[in-house]
Amino acid sequence: MQSIPALLAKRDVIACAPTGSGKSGAFIIPALIWAGFDLDPTVKRRGLIKTLLLTPTRELATQIHREVTRLGTNKPGGLTAVLLSKNNAHLAATNCLGGDKGVDCLVTTPMRLCGVLNMQDSKLNLGQVRLIALDEADRLLDKGDVADAAHEDEQTSASFVSQIDQILTATPATTIRALFSATMGPNVRELASTVSYVEGYMMIQ
Repeated sequence: MQSIPALLAKRDVIACAPTGSGKSGAFIIPALIWAGFDLDPTVKRRGLIKTLLLTPTRELATQIHREVTRLGTNKPGGLTAVLLSKNNAHLAATNCLGGDKGVDCLVTTPMRLCGVLNMQDSKLNLGQVRLIALDEADRLLDKGDVADAAHEDEQTSASFVSQIDQILTATPATTIRALFSATMGPNVRELASTVSYVEGYMMIQ
Protein backbone atom coordinates (compact mmCIF):
# COMPACT_ATOMS: atom_id res chain seq x y z
CA MET A 1 0.00 0.00 0.00
CA GLN A 2 2.89 2.37 0.68
CA SER A 3 5.34 1.20 -1.96
CA ILE A 4 3.09 1.35 -5.04
CA PRO A 5 2.07 5.03 -4.75
CA ALA A 6 5.62 5.98 -3.75
CA LEU A 7 7.10 4.33 -6.85
CA LEU A 8 4.43 5.83 -9.08
CA ALA A 9 5.37 9.22 -7.62
CA LYS A 10 8.95 8.51 -8.83
CA ARG A 11 10.35 8.14 -5.33
CA ASP A 12 13.16 5.73 -4.53
CA VAL A 13 12.02 3.08 -2.04
CA ILE A 14 13.75 0.76 0.42
CA ALA A 15 11.15 -1.69 1.74
CA CYS A 16 11.44 -4.41 4.36
CA ALA A 17 8.54 -6.81 4.95
CA PRO A 18 8.12 -10.49 5.90
CA THR A 19 8.11 -13.24 3.29
CA GLY A 20 4.61 -13.78 1.92
CA SER A 21 3.48 -10.19 2.51
CA GLY A 22 3.24 -9.31 -1.19
CA LYS A 23 6.62 -7.71 -1.86
CA SER A 24 6.73 -8.99 -5.43
CA GLY A 25 3.43 -7.33 -6.29
CA ALA A 26 4.65 -4.11 -4.69
CA PHE A 27 7.23 -3.63 -7.45
CA ILE A 28 5.64 -5.67 -10.26
CA ILE A 29 2.43 -3.59 -10.31
CA PRO A 30 4.30 -0.26 -10.70
CA ALA A 31 6.44 -1.92 -13.38
CA LEU A 32 3.30 -2.87 -15.31
CA ILE A 33 1.87 0.63 -14.94
CA TRP A 34 5.09 2.29 -16.11
CA ALA A 35 5.09 -0.11 -19.07
CA GLY A 36 1.84 1.49 -20.20
CA PHE A 37 3.48 4.88 -20.67
CA ASP A 38 5.21 5.14 -24.04
CA LEU A 39 8.14 7.41 -24.60
CA ASP A 40 8.34 10.00 -27.33
CA PRO A 41 6.92 8.28 -30.46
CA THR A 42 10.02 9.36 -32.38
CA VAL A 43 12.14 7.10 -30.13
CA LYS A 44 12.64 3.66 -31.62
CA ARG A 45 11.36 0.93 -29.33
CA ARG A 46 13.76 -1.74 -30.63
CA GLY A 47 16.25 -2.37 -27.85
CA LEU A 48 14.22 -0.30 -25.38
CA ILE A 49 14.04 -1.69 -21.82
CA LYS A 50 11.55 0.07 -19.54
CA THR A 51 11.85 -1.88 -16.29
CA LEU A 52 14.64 -3.99 -14.84
CA LEU A 53 13.95 -6.55 -12.08
CA LEU A 54 17.04 -8.08 -10.43
CA THR A 55 17.15 -11.18 -8.21
CA PRO A 56 20.08 -13.08 -6.67
CA THR A 57 19.24 -16.46 -8.27
CA ARG A 58 17.96 -17.81 -11.55
CA GLU A 59 15.22 -19.73 -9.73
CA LEU A 60 13.83 -16.56 -8.15
CA ALA A 61 14.13 -14.73 -11.46
CA THR A 62 12.00 -17.45 -13.06
CA GLN A 63 9.37 -17.05 -10.33
CA ILE A 64 9.30 -13.27 -10.70
CA HIS A 65 9.00 -13.54 -14.48
CA ARG A 66 6.06 -15.91 -14.05
CA GLU A 67 4.33 -13.43 -11.73
CA VAL A 68 4.97 -10.53 -14.12
CA THR A 69 3.39 -12.54 -16.93
CA ARG A 70 0.44 -13.54 -14.75
CA LEU A 71 -0.28 -10.04 -13.46
CA GLY A 72 0.21 -8.59 -16.94
CA THR A 73 -2.38 -10.88 -18.57
CA ASN A 74 -4.86 -8.87 -20.66
CA LYS A 75 -2.91 -5.65 -20.10
CA PRO A 76 -4.10 -3.11 -22.71
CA GLY A 77 -1.50 -2.91 -25.45
CA GLY A 78 0.02 -6.20 -24.38
CA LEU A 79 3.12 -6.82 -22.30
CA THR A 80 6.62 -7.86 -23.35
CA ALA A 81 8.25 -9.54 -20.35
CA VAL A 82 11.58 -11.31 -20.89
CA LEU A 83 13.59 -13.60 -18.63
CA LEU A 84 17.25 -13.12 -19.55
CA SER A 85 18.95 -16.49 -20.07
CA LYS A 86 21.74 -18.17 -22.01
CA ASN A 87 19.30 -18.78 -24.85
CA ASN A 88 18.54 -15.10 -25.46
CA ALA A 89 21.84 -13.55 -24.30
CA HIS A 90 22.93 -13.00 -27.92
CA LEU A 91 19.68 -11.15 -28.68
CA ALA A 92 20.30 -9.00 -25.62
CA ALA A 93 23.87 -8.25 -26.68
CA THR A 94 22.70 -7.19 -30.15
CA ASN A 95 20.00 -5.01 -28.61
CA CYS A 96 17.23 -7.07 -30.22
CA LEU A 97 15.36 -8.36 -27.16
CA GLY A 98 11.63 -8.00 -27.69
CA GLY A 99 12.02 -7.26 -31.39
CA ASP A 100 10.46 -4.01 -32.60
CA LYS A 101 8.36 -3.75 -29.41
CA GLY A 102 11.34 -3.61 -27.09
CA VAL A 103 11.03 -4.98 -23.55
CA ASP A 104 8.53 -3.71 -21.01
CA CYS A 105 10.05 -5.77 -18.20
CA LEU A 106 13.41 -7.58 -18.13
CA VAL A 107 13.94 -10.07 -15.29
CA THR A 108 17.46 -11.32 -14.63
CA THR A 109 20.23 -11.98 -12.15
CA PRO A 110 23.01 -9.39 -11.91
CA MET A 111 25.54 -11.96 -13.10
CA ARG A 112 23.60 -12.78 -16.26
CA LEU A 113 23.02 -9.12 -17.10
CA CYS A 114 26.65 -8.14 -16.48
CA GLY A 115 27.71 -11.07 -18.61
CA VAL A 116 25.79 -9.58 -21.53
CA LEU A 117 27.03 -6.05 -20.82
CA ASN A 118 30.61 -7.36 -20.85
CA MET A 119 30.28 -9.25 -24.14
CA GLN A 120 32.53 -7.98 -26.89
CA ASP A 121 30.71 -5.36 -28.98
CA SER A 122 27.62 -5.65 -26.76
CA LYS A 123 24.96 -3.12 -27.73
CA LEU A 124 22.65 -3.73 -24.77
CA ASN A 125 21.25 -0.33 -23.83
CA LEU A 126 19.97 0.40 -20.32
CA GLY A 127 19.82 4.12 -21.01
CA GLN A 128 16.00 4.26 -21.02
CA VAL A 129 15.28 2.16 -17.91
CA ARG A 130 12.61 3.89 -15.83
CA LEU A 131 12.45 1.53 -12.84
CA ILE A 132 14.98 -0.88 -11.38
CA ALA A 133 13.91 -3.14 -8.51
CA LEU A 134 16.17 -5.36 -6.43
CA ASP A 135 14.39 -8.34 -4.87
CA GLU A 136 16.07 -9.94 -1.83
CA ALA A 137 18.21 -6.82 -1.64
CA ASP A 138 19.83 -8.08 1.57
CA ARG A 139 21.61 -10.74 -0.51
CA LEU A 140 22.32 -8.49 -3.47
CA LEU A 141 23.92 -5.81 -1.30
CA ASP A 142 25.85 -8.04 1.08
CA LYS A 143 29.52 -7.31 0.41
CA GLY A 144 30.46 -10.76 1.58
CA ASP A 145 28.08 -12.58 -0.76
CA VAL A 146 29.66 -13.76 -3.98
CA ALA A 147 27.42 -14.58 -6.93
CA ASP A 148 26.63 -18.28 -6.88
CA ALA A 149 28.14 -19.78 -10.04
CA ALA A 150 26.00 -22.91 -9.58
CA HIS A 151 22.89 -20.90 -10.42
CA GLU A 152 24.29 -19.56 -13.66
CA ASP A 153 26.68 -22.33 -14.72
CA GLU A 154 29.42 -19.70 -14.98
CA GLN A 155 32.57 -18.98 -13.03
CA THR A 156 32.90 -15.53 -11.46
CA SER A 157 34.68 -13.81 -8.60
CA ALA A 158 32.66 -10.62 -8.79
CA SER A 159 30.45 -9.86 -5.82
CA PHE A 160 26.83 -8.88 -6.19
CA VAL A 161 27.77 -5.37 -5.07
CA SER A 162 30.21 -4.81 -7.92
CA GLN A 163 27.68 -6.23 -10.39
CA ILE A 164 24.96 -3.92 -9.08
CA ASP A 165 27.39 -0.98 -9.35
CA GLN A 166 28.02 -1.78 -13.01
CA ILE A 167 24.31 -2.06 -13.77
CA LEU A 168 23.43 1.19 -11.98
CA THR A 169 26.21 2.96 -13.86
CA ALA A 170 24.57 1.88 -17.12
CA THR A 171 21.14 3.25 -16.13
CA PRO A 172 20.13 6.94 -16.06
CA ALA A 173 20.35 8.95 -12.84
CA THR A 174 16.60 9.53 -13.20
CA THR A 175 15.80 5.82 -12.94
CA ILE A 176 13.53 5.00 -9.99
CA ARG A 177 15.29 2.61 -7.61
CA ALA A 178 13.47 0.14 -5.37
CA LEU A 179 14.99 -2.31 -2.89
CA PHE A 180 12.83 -5.03 -1.32
CA SER A 181 13.85 -7.56 1.31
CA ALA A 182 12.48 -9.67 4.16
CA THR A 183 15.46 -8.61 6.31
CA MET A 184 17.64 -5.52 6.20
CA GLY A 185 20.56 -5.42 8.62
CA PRO A 186 22.22 -2.12 9.56
CA ASN A 187 25.25 -2.68 7.32
CA VAL A 188 23.12 -3.57 4.32
CA ARG A 189 20.74 -0.68 5.06
CA GLU A 190 23.65 1.77 5.08
CA LEU A 191 24.90 0.43 1.75
CA ALA A 192 21.37 0.35 0.33
CA SER A 193 20.93 4.04 1.03
CA THR A 194 23.82 4.79 -1.33
CA VAL A 195 21.91 3.17 -4.20
CA SER A 196 19.44 6.04 -4.14
CA TYR A 197 20.59 9.10 -6.07
CA VAL A 198 17.66 11.11 -4.76
CA GLU A 199 17.77 12.58 -1.29
CA GLY A 200 14.81 11.69 0.87
CA TYR A 201 14.22 8.14 -0.36
CA MET A 202 11.31 6.36 1.35
CA MET A 203 12.08 3.64 3.92
CA ILE A 204 9.11 1.28 4.40
CA GLN A 205 8.93 -1.35 7.12
